[in-house]
Amino acid sequence: MYTILVVDDDENLSQMIRCLLEKQGHRVIEARDGEAAVKVFKATAPDMALLDINIGKGINGFDVCKAIREDPYGVSIPIIFITGMSSEEDLLQGFQEGADDYIRKPFSIPEFNARVNAQIARIKRQTLRITKLGDRQFKPGHLIEGESGEKYQIISRLSSGGMGVIFKGCRTSDNMAVVIKTLNSSFLDNYKDIQRFLREADSTISLKHPNIAEGIEVVRNTDYCFFVMKYVEGDSLAAILDKQQYISQRLALSVVKQIAQGLCHFHIYSLVHRDIKPGNILVDKNQHAVLVDMGLTKAANSQPDLTTEGVILGTPYYLSPEQALGELLDIRSDIYSLGATFYHAVTGMVPFRGSSTIAIINARFLNAPESPKDLVPEISESISNVINKMMSRYPRDRYQNPYELLKALEEIQLD
Repeated sequence: MYTILVVDDDENLSQMIRCLLEKQGHRVIEARDGEAAVKVFKATAPDMALLDINIGKGINGFDVCKAIREDPYGVSIPIIFITGMSSEEDLLQGFQEGADDYIRKPFSIPEFNARVNAQIARIKRQTLRITKLGDRQFKPGHLIEGESGEKYQIISRLSSGGMGVIFKGCRTSDNMAVVIKTLNSSFLDNYKDIQRFLREADSTISLKHPNIAEGIEVVRNTDYCFFVMKYVEGDSLAAILDKQQYISQRLALSVVKQIAQGLCHFHIYSLVHRDIKPGNILVDKNQHAVLVDMGLTKAANSQPDLTTEGVILGTPYYLSPEQALGELLDIRSDIYSLGATFYHAVTGMVPFRGSSTIAIINARFLNAPESPKDLVPEISESISNVINKMMSRYPRDRYQNPYELLKALEEIQLD
């Protein structure tokens, strides 16, 4: 089953399209105008979009297509125009804005099904090709080629992530150090897991910011699928805390400021990272901080269609209460998780403890975490107050966006 966005101001035609798609087992989301279409797209992250061109006042189908393609989630999804406009100029403009196909009105049901199914087959090919991957393709010493023509030498295995194996490598043209992330073969039977992997790649490449991992390219071909990121020479904040329990307030403040700046970029695109924790923050030798792992990143207020129902994918120590409850999330959830990370960095302790994952999760609903300054009197009162606000139980009581948070962080004065 795929989620398909249908945008048409003709309610009768839209209803007919819904019936055709639902008959094939797909989930259908509808919008009647361009502005609503863009909002619905950001909220639902569909697998395909079917767009009319003339959709009432305001922005038209071309504008919607362009907006989808500019969104990190819309880089590669199939887009089909369904329209009565059939001039060569209209066709060219549609393809220039990123359309994959056209269906002219009036259309026959066999034609409609054939064109939609062709795009669904394309989605499946993108994912099924990965089944040819095989772990043997990725071993130290192997040379793999990107779609850009660049070649990458695998140097060593770094770790096994939530969904894939991560290698250190180098780009042979300039010896630039890179990270090569692949998908574990154990996930190859699940289309949604593969789609989530591809979306992480697209998001990483599309989000350009100094404090967000820099994506270079994603490769999909008949032999393998992987994506390449710039390598950060440093340690994760989690590794640093494992070695020395806590870090100085000055360094913690600097790291949190930098990640908050990265969150401003997420906020611009209406995205939520959903897994901010010390393990996903890298700090280099110059104390430059970078947020990594976009595997759970989704549009704000979107349904969890690419994650397994009932499974908490984030780390329980840093989850916001609303994420623990499986509610819709916005950027304030990330602010909470960053606050929990800040708490751990300056106190040397996680904000909630328990004998099991459930106990750790439930603790945040029973009591507020002990104030950092009460726990460690040497901690600045201003830092303690900012952390307390970031970790407020209810989103309405937190900083409402990363810009508000940054302003508060900038006002902190340390001796």
